[in-house]
Amino acid sequence: MNSIRRLFSALAAALTLVAMPASAQEWYRADTDNFIILSSGSEENIREWALKLERFDALMRLRYRIPSDPSPNRLTVYVLGDSRDVMESLTGGKQGSVAGYYSSQLDGSYAVTQRTIARRGELSGQEVLFHEYGHHFMYRYFPFAYPGWYREGFAEYYATTEFDEDGNWNYGKPPIYRGSTLTGIDRQISFKKMLTTPQAELDDFESYQVYTRGWLLVHMLHSDPERGRQLNDFLIRVGNGEDRKAAAEAAFGDLDELDREARRYMGKSPTYIRGREPIEYTGRFDVVKLDSIDSRFEELRLANRRTRFREETRDKLRALAEEAPGRIHIWNELADAEHMVAHSEQWKESRRAARAVDRNVKNEDIERGPVNLNAAIAAVDRALEIDPENYRANALKAEFLMDVARDNDQPSLWAEGRAHAITANRVRPDDPFPLSLFYDSYAEAGEEIPDMARSALARAFELAPESEELRVDYALDLALQGRTDTAVDVVEFLLASPHSEDRGKLALQQIEAIKNGATFLEASEMKLDDEEEEDA
Repeated sequence: MNSIRRLFSALAAALTLVAMPASAQEWYRADTDNFIILSSGSEENIREWALKLERFDALMRLRYRIPSDPSPNRLTVYVLGDSRDVMESLTGGKQGSVAGYYSSQLDGSYAVTQRTIARRGELSGQEVLFHEYGHHFMYRYFPFAYPGWYREGFAEYYATTEFDEDGNWNYGKPPIYRGSTLTGIDRQISFKKMLTTPQAELDDFESYQVYTRGWLLVHMLHSDPERGRQLNDFLIRVGNGEDRKAAAEAAFGDLDELDREARRYMGKSPTYIRGREPIEYTGRFDVVKLDSIDSRFEELRLANRRTRFREETRDKLRALAEEAPGRIHIWNELADAEHMVAHSEQWKESRRAARAVDRNVKNEDIERGPVNLNAAIAAVDRALEIDPENYRANALKAEFLMDVARDNDQPSLWAEGRAHAITANRVRPDDPFPLSLFYDSYAEAGEEIPDMARSALARAFELAPESEELRVDYALDLALQGRTDTAVDVVEFLLASPHSEDRGKLALQQIEAIKNGATFLEASEMKLDDEEEEDA
């Protein structure tokens, strides 16, 4: 169900058209060991961002003893002009206050931030990006399902990291951009409540305070060796499934005293960590200026990642592909857009038909018909005409053929799609997308799953553990192998976040169903029980 979940989770918005700029800005691209950075700014600016990102990654690896080998699955980072550009990339409109965001995706996780230099007390693009990369780093390299307060406190703790031109660094300064929620509010969530209550059960004000109170608790615990050991004990207990309240009391003792200690700690103006040696970066550092066509392409590629106004983005990609018919990456992006639009149109038609019969029908109860993917397949075939070995084109063709096989009961297409996934994997062996598609070509076809396919899925999860859909597929496969306890451990990560808690609850139900004899397909088609939805 890779592509179905990836597609329909995004179809919430009405498709009102807005105009994009008539002419694109000039874009630059930087390739380093761990990042692909794309920016509509200057060459000097993108070099600064690339160096800061690599230094920040090196600091995090040094701090947590992560090997410094280049990442085989690099994070893509978009550096845009200001918060209005960031908002437009997310929603299609410039109204709003989003300064940056992160999206974990099976076919390529990415982050978006702004170049604008913030005034004192305002959130800067660098702080946004370091915060979001803190999340990515934790998802990618940490083993346990940490509670929400620690995830946000951890990200805030490192968000204010600073580097000078020589690579000298510091981290742990207060996030003063959080304003009065950091120091000046009488009504603050207690550590007892923050430590023992799932974030989904907090009100909006308390949830916002998790950022600053989480920062304070992480800062205080990291600043004292004994408290640091208590933090490690708590995280291990929670990661192993122990009740939050029991884990907190066993690790920290009197939680009310922890609050009192924090008030005293904050009153002393917390210090920060300053490095003894500068961090140097000597790895890959390639910067190129994109021409006008590829600059327009990058704007459209980012627009194609959002759910709104996709038809207009598709139409602009069609025009760009005809203008530059020899550029394979444009045909690939057009194919992806055609794929998404086809599913969107089919979903809207199915919903109209269902509501004509029952106005109160729930979205999850609407039966979806087959999708017409002719335009998507035609676009990807143009890419394959240019280069039959192209990684992206083969992965997309595999995904499309498997969609058609599923919707139209054409068993022969599973093997054909599998062959394209194999080609994509041969060209790019460390990309999780074709590895996952290879597994799906067996599991979703209802065929016996060979060990090779299971190894492919395990490798995909190793490469992109931040992907929610990949995490669920991996957990279900572990359950199919009878490794139920390990499967539950894998989805606990989803339960720890209010953004993915419902998906985690459904995954637990699916694991239980497999334990009781359900197949992969039967489990994949399950929906969250009504009583679980009410609990959420």
